[in-house]
Amino acid sequence: MLCYEISLSYSKKIDNEEEQNEFTRQEKMTRLNNKLFKLDNKDICHAFVAEYEDVMRLVCVMDFTALPHEQKYIEKICRIVEKELKFDGVCIIEKNEITLETFGSLIETAEDNSFINRKLYRIYQKITPETFGYRAYKVSEDVVECGRFSKADAMREARSIMADESLIEEITRIYDSRNQKKFYGFPVHYCITSEGMGAAMPMVKLLVKALHARNRLPGRRITFVTDISSNFYDEEEFVKLCRRSAGSSVLIELKGEDGNHGIYAASFDRVINFIMNVVANCKQKTQFFFVQNVNYEGFSNNLLSRIREEVQLVHLHEGSGNKNNARKYLSRLIESSRMKDLADKEAFSFLPEKITYRPHDVHGAFENWRNVCLREKAYPAYSNMIVATAPIKKKKRDSNYQKLQEMVGLSRVKELCDEIISSFKMQKVRERYGLDEQDICRHMIFTGNPGSAKTTVARLLCETLNEEGVLETGRLVECGRSDLVGKYVGWTAQQVKRKFRDAAGGMLFIDEAYSLVDNSHSFGEEAINTIVQEMENHRNNVIVVFAGYPDRMEKFIESNEGLKSRIAFHLDFPDYDENELLEILKNMMDKRQLVMDEDAIPVCRELFHKTCDVPDFGNGRYVRNVLEQAILRQGKRLIGNDGIGTMRKITKEQTQTLTADDFMVDTEAFLKNSRKNEINIGFIA
Repeated sequence: MLCYEISLSYSKKIDNEEEQNEFTRQEKMTRLNNKLFKLDNKDICHAFVAEYEDVMRLVCVMDFTALPHEQKYIEKICRIVEKELKFDGVCIIEKNEITLETFGSLIETAEDNSFINRKLYRIYQKITPETFGYRAYKVSEDVVECGRFSKADAMREARSIMADESLIEEITRIYDSRNQKKFYGFPVHYCITSEGMGAAMPMVKLLVKALHARNRLPGRRITFVTDISSNFYDEEEFVKLCRRSAGSSVLIELKGEDGNHGIYAASFDRVINFIMNVVANCKQKTQFFFVQNVNYEGFSNNLLSRIREEVQLVHLHEGSGNKNNARKYLSRLIESSRMKDLADKEAFSFLPEKITYRPHDVHGAFENWRNVCLREKAYPAYSNMIVATAPIKKKKRDSNYQKLQEMVGLSRVKELCDEIISSFKMQKVRERYGLDEQDICRHMIFTGNPGSAKTTVARLLCETLNEEGVLETGRLVECGRSDLVGKYVGWTAQQVKRKFRDAAGGMLFIDEAYSLVDNSHSFGEEAINTIVQEMENHRNNVIVVFAGYPDRMEKFIESNEGLKSRIAFHLDFPDYDENELLEILKNMMDKRQLVMDEDAIPVCRELFHKTCDVPDFGNGRYVRNVLEQAILRQGKRLIGNDGIGTMRKITKEQTQTLTADDFMVDTEAFLKNSRKNEINIGFIA
């Protein structure tokens, strides 16, 4: 469904007394709208007059399939307007695509002016979505401005926003001369990985402009669905929203309402199933964008791993650049803002000192500049205003290296990470002095049981190497067997090569790598051979990390001599002991502003002591599940079945304190449910 505001010009015929009567004018407009409504068909839904001045303003709502017939339909409307209002020369002077929210506002205007009757008003109201208020998610809209947009324009804009190679490749595909310049459906949908919506939005708008210019996307409206909560699983308005967006785009942010659902994500299973069903039903008529925030993964990994069964996804990543690129991008953001007349060279001082910049760094600098500029240049009367009676201690953001060193336990892992960082930095020093490059392998193997922090260490190590200028992007691309092994002949090699391209300038993290070795003749061996080949082709810009159980990983490396010769570092992640698990629990609670009373400490220590004797107990994941269960028990203990009356009596201290009773968990039953991913919303006796 596409919405347009259309302006018509006209010439009045000879005035008469009847025309001066306001009541008669409203009658004529109502009669006109009733006639226009009778023109409706399944393709072009509604057209009605929204204003009666020197210029007539119509709102036209149509199915995108009716676009080829739009001009003929509007000409018919013009003739009806001439006949009913006794005007001459009615013709279109302007046509603009609008949002559904704007459409709703124009309905209100028409109703306020008594240009439509109550019956039509109620019918038109149904077109406007009800999701702009608070629900289990938030909705907003935008229409992308787009004129003539050539491939050269698209490439120029991509470079200006520090685009990643994955976006450049997609622009090339969109403008490929072999493609039809006619809309038949959406062959692919998009997943954008970035560190925030600020960095993702320029990529989305660029793609919309390019697709629209090539007639691949009829409409320029984007509907944003954000802050999705765990209650988002039976939203009929979301279904209607996606259907109304036929011919245009829907962007779904996958971080959820708070972006941190941890390992206890069972409550989002219904959300994932719901989104998958809606996307599967609307994928042919609606263009979907999925935005994954690398800092707040939310339910994105679970959704993306499963939605590939329904749609073909093109994965795009946030790009990077040097300081000069960042300065140009910042200048572009300032120039397009309302405050461009207040800009000066001091704006560049808001960029952090780094070797490699990403778009989110530039957007952060722009936000900081704008806030300071508002206070000190736009409204200087507030520049020296004291906004707080007590000084606010700003927490210094730790570097990724500091975060790595502050992790619980893993002393040998930290030592090896120091060695890895030092060896990579030494290679950079040799390059600076023009010495021969040492042909040192940089690939790694991480062995350890689930929950032993392999992925977390890989992410922090990757970002640390980026901070030190060793890796260009610091991007960590996680994948498993299903991401690398194709279903048909010729697919596997392409999928592996695509993952290496996605990880360019960063790390490719292959979890449970031993699953590639099997006797099922399902292209696992082809995947391994292609990985070895790509490790050589990308030896200077991709570090591959193989991860999995210690015993199985040993057999995996022995299965291919090429793999064995290319592994430089082996990091073994031991299971945590009871004291380390207790420390991890305290850290998790601290982040959630929770504390445990003194009686709970020995209970938790005893619980973890028993757990450590159980094979594959889950390490940090188990601790997180224990905490989630304790929080549920706390709610039952404090509120029970007494409802709101009890809620009003609960103190802040009580809400922040977990007691020994909250941690009374049946270890064996709990671990059994955890392994099956069937952690119940309830309490284990």
